[in-house]
Amino acid sequence: MTTKKYSNLYLIVALTGLLLFTGGCATGPNGPDPGQELDVKYTVGSLGIPELLDKSADAIWSGDVIRMTNVAFMADSLVNNEARFDESVISPYDDPDVIIRFKDGIPTKPGTYQWEATTINYVNAFFNMGVTQGAIIRQNGQQYFPVEGTTVLTEVRLNDDGTIQGISGYCTGKVRTLWPMAFKPSVSEPVPSGFDLNNPTLAGDYLTIHSCIFNSRVISRGTPRK
Repeated sequence: MTTKKYSNLYLIVALTGLLLFTGGCATGPNGPDPGQELDVKYTVGSLGIPELLDKSADAIWSGDVIRMTNVAFMADSLVNNEARFDESVISPYDDPDVIIRFKDGIPTKPGTYQWEATTINYVNAFFNMGVTQGAIIRQNGQQYFPVEGTTVLTEVRLNDDGTIQGISGYCTGKVRTLWPMAFKPSVSEPVPSGFDLNNPTLAGDYLTIHSCIFNSRVISRGTPRK
């Protein structure tokens, strides 16, 4: 009788844990991941001495062709209406990187800013991607453009003259490539099946930004929103 009672107890505990785990995965984060930190100790130098280095941003994302990945960004810039975060300080234009764009300039106060879906114009055999507000991701040589999401500014630092000094916050959402990575244009199939050049829309691989926290640190050249 005692053995049966404990067996039933273990079964109840196991089922409860499974339900809790499943529920957590289904909902997903609605803010910055609590495990993400921008101040991290790295072991550097021949002596192996830990040194505290600040990251400009830290992202967690996954998608159709990218498994769950955590990327640390060590460089940043704030120019005109966008903030850019790069993995490398030495080669800032190598991917991966994140560009967070704001409509009509960088906001001058904290708030939640909804992304706007990417528009596409096909002119003279070139695609012009229209991104007014949202995140653009470069990863593995591919560019991902906003589908839906939000950028939350938790802090906006202003200079005495009202210009932008820096911003902090996080973003979550979905981005997508123009075409699938696996698609290779050919004479017989110049565009993916179902893609309409007269009414082009994003038709590629999805990437979900589960969490991307950021804190710009360099001298800003951002344009304040009027």
